[in-house]
Amino acid sequence: MNTIADDILDVAHIGCTVSDLDDTKIFLKSFLSEREFHTQFIDKPYLSGVIGFPECAIQMGFTDFGSNGGILELLDYKNPRSELVDFTLDRPGTGYLDFTVTDIKKHTEQMILSGASLINTSDASIITLNKSSKNDNLEKKYFFKTPTGILIAINEDKSISSLRLTSTGFYVIEIAPLLKFFARLGYTFISDKKSENNNSVILKNKGAGPYLVLHECAAPPEGEIQIESNMTGNIHICVRVKDIDCIFDKMISMGATPTGKPTNITAGVNEGTRAGYITIPDGIKLELFQGKNTQL
Repeated sequence: MNTIADDILDVAHIGCTVSDLDDTKIFLKSFLSEREFHTQFIDKPYLSGVIGFPECAIQMGFTDFGSNGGILELLDYKNPRSELVDFTLDRPGTGYLDFTVTDIKKHTEQMILSGASLINTSDASIITLNKSSKNDNLEKKYFFKTPTGILIAINEDKSISSLRLTSTGFYVIEIAPLLKFFARLGYTFISDKKSENNNSVILKNKGAGPYLVLHECAAPPEGEIQIESNMTGNIHICVRVKDIDCIFDKMISMGATPTGKPTNITAGVNEGTRAGYITIPDGIKLELFQGKNTQL
């Protein structure tokens, strides 16, 4: 029997909204060892169809971690303007990028010198990719907020040869309702971690993309969660599929909300492909993508 997961190819990229692309590139280059970025400005009509904002215009930046995490996409919204939002940990819908580094002290100093603020440390919920490594810092995450609104976590593994984009994390009200969406997008269970104040689950998709970590909020607020794609710090996952129209309709039938719609991309590095945004519980944005992988 054919399932949605059979129609999933891989994670095309992880996207993150920033308040200023140039400032974000400067910050990340200091942190990511002068990594190169491909940039493009898109204001074509197709973009409004993909994302759902009328007359949308975005300055975009892409960098490729290859087998160490896949493609990271940065989005600087020009219309509507990127909205400054103070995403905080333990808030439903808050997403973060999690990097594994070779020297956590060195990278912490680099982050702070570049203008990031240390938020806190917490027990790491991501399982190290090298379980034989003996390192006290493997079980700690250090959370930072960058000057342009990205939440970044780092943990250390001295056994790796270079920095990795290890996982993408989201804080949610309840994990269970989200698992059906991610399972149907090809994610498989890796492990879970339960504690008195915080339950977490770790999932993985096909290909080189990062792990996905879902954390249940200790004290979620009441009321509807309102998260828009142009809010700084917003994270979205782009999943590459064989038939976007079919998967889009099936995800909507499961309870996802159509933010955009499957639309032909007519310019930029993804010209000739199709994409469309949907929203699942806790305001998490997913981009469905059909076509060849992004080539930078």
